[in-house]
Amino acid sequence: SAREGSPGPWTSWVETASLEDGRLVLAWPVTGGSPKFLLRPLPGSRVGYEIRLQPLTVPTTLRRIDGLESFLAQRPGVGGVFGPARFLETASFLAAPDRPGSRTLPGRPDEARFLWRNSEVVRGPERLRLLVDEELSQGLITVFLRDSNFAGTRRLMEEVREYEQDHLAPHGIRLGFAGDVAVSQAMIRGVVSTQAGSLVLALAGIFAMTAFLGRSFRWGLYCVLPSALAVLLNFAVMGWLGIPLGVATSMFAGMTLGIGVDYAIHLLSRLDRARAEGLAGGAALAAALGSSGPAILIDTLAVGLGFATLLVSQVPANVRLGGLLALSLFVCFAATVTLVPALLACWGRFTAGAGIELRDRERDFKLVRPAEWYEGGGGRE
Repeated sequence: SAREGSPGPWTSWVETASLEDGRLVLAWPVTGGSPKFLLRPLPGSRVGYEIRLQPLTVPTTLRRIDGLESFLAQRPGVGGVFGPARFLETASFLAAPDRPGSRTLPGRPDEARFLWRNSEVVRGPERLRLLVDEELSQGLITVFLRDSNFAGTRRLMEEVREYEQDHLAPHGIRLGFAGDVAVSQAMIRGVVSTQAGSLVLALAGIFAMTAFLGRSFRWGLYCVLPSALAVLLNFAVMGWLGIPLGVATSMFAGMTLGIGVDYAIHLLSRLDRARAEGLAGGAALAAALGSSGPAILIDTLAVGLGFATLLVSQVPANVRLGGLLALSLFVCFAATVTLVPALLACWGRFTAGAGIELRDRERDFKLVRPAEWYEGGGGRE
């Protein structure tokens, strides 16, 4: 406004700006026969001005954004790209559909501003805000991904950052990631970084508790070994099949440790009961397997098939979680009824060779010196 009380402000867009003798000299374009004039305020009068930055109306900025959108569209795994540049190309075509070559970016800021204003009238300000802000200084480029995963999305984000450093940052254009995919990338990175530590703590806690209740360190080791082996095997299967470690798939490890430890506890508890009934060595182990094996199998089938129902889910993360859990529980069962008895038998032979002399298979054995049979059984003479 040239002076206070003027009818209204005069607006235009700045074509050039330069410093001359410590003064900022701004030049406006001459369009449609606009007259040239020199604004010289009267002594004592006040002049107010406001310079609004609207980068999304500058043709060079729009061309750089268009280059970014074309770069994104050519990346592997990208199914489509929609951003301010392509929107303006479409709006320019709709304004003159019969003119050849009308699907182009506007060549002047006033043309771009005209297209943005018309689009706001047609689409409504709320829908247009999903693409650009009110000041036309920030825009949103939406990238549609096909079969996205953590590794592929990470490569895409790294390539975008490299493009930003080479083509956009020198011109003052900055990029930021937003949306569900960006949030998932940050979350998955945190899940992966803490997965190993949480598994170690879980194994240590289960081992300490079972060893304390069983009053034997080997008892605790036998309890955690089947579930630990199942988790390790599942990680190998995930790597072989290319299944990404995400929020859902990372849950199977803790659930496997919590459920699978029960199988070994059942077997070892039944073994202690068989020893208390007077059985020893292989007879006690055979009795424990005969009585607890069917119960462990039924438990595995019931829980494993229950989780396997997730395989018919329409959510891929649920399908992976159900499959991994079912696989891990069956591995826990197999390790409990094969690996744990084998370790117990091997340890029993080692203990017998150290201090037990077998006299007659039809009679009770005689201890040369008091020793423990297996673990915590107490010596017999």
